[in-house]
Amino acid sequence: MSKFSKEEPDVYKAALRLLRFRLRSENELLERLTKKFPQKEVSVVLKRLKKEGFLDDKAFARAWVQDRMRFKPKGRRLVFRELVQKGVSENLIKKILKKEYNEEKEVVLAERAAKTKIQKLKGLPKIKARQRLVHFLQRRGFGWEAIKRVLNEIH
Repeated sequence: MSKFSKEEPDVYKAALRLLRFRLRSENELLERLTKKFPQKEVSVVLKRLKKEGFLDDKAFARAWVQDRMRFKPKGRRLVFRELVQKGVSENLIKKILKKEYNEEKEVVLAERAAKTKIQKLKGLPKIKARQRLVHFLQRRGFGWEAIKRVLNEIH
């Protein structure tokens, strides 16, 4: 067993506390922990967490994508940007999105997001409602193909 520095148990406990709430990317955890602890200690703890299976960017990214699909439907582009911001490598994100987000799934998610928005647009003229729906879906990260298919289903 290796010698631990005085601060390592504190860093480890802080990391586990953060991971208890939700999975996090390695970069995300690094940024949070280096605000309170020395970089060297944080690096040692991150290696330990990876070895123990508590820190895995692939599992984090997969869970993030599934949460976005389940709770607040978002398109591929927005999910990609969110994961990049969390510090996940672009290659890993592309692999996961390719597996999880096919075109049909994105259309289904866009339809689900559109249904809730359409209720709020009821009193508007058809053209204005359609424009607002398109902008809403674009902000949610859906591609034009998915948006066109949703518009065709609605109108």
